[in-house]
Amino acid sequence: MACTPAAARGGVQRKRAAADSRACGAARFLQPVLAQAISTLRAPKSSEGYRKIGGGSPLRRITQEQADALEEALRVRGQDARVYVGMRYWYPFMEDAIAQARAARLPARLRGGSRAGPPARLGVSPP
Repeated sequence: MACTPAAARGGVQRKRAAADSRACGAARFLQPVLAQAISTLRAPKSSEGYRKIGGGSPLRRITQEQADALEEALRVRGQDARVYVGMRYWYPFMEDAIAQARAARLPARLRGGSRAGPPARLGVSPP
C-alpha cells in the first residue's frame, strides 16, 4: 500500500502517530485530537507533494531495497540470513515483520534497525 494522505485520513497513520508519545509534547489525552487536526490540515499539501513524486512515499521501496542489499552482502560473506522489513507507521508494520520471523521458526535472535524514524529494518541473525 502506498503511504498517501487519503490513507492517513483512513486512520492507519493517524492512530499510530497518536499512540507514539514522541509525536508531540502534548498530554497523552490530547494526542489523538492533535493527530486528527494535523493530518486533516496537512492532507491537501501532502497530496500535492505525493502527486509530484509519483503518488506515494518511496520509503517502503527504499527500505526493501536496503533489506535486499543487506541479505545479498551477508550471502556473499557466507551468512545465510533473512532480513525482514517493518515500519512504524505503515505496512508492513514491525509486528508483521516479527510475526514473519517467528513463523519461519528459525533458531535466531531478532535485531531491530533504526528507531529514529518510521522506516526500520528488522533482521534475524544466527544465535
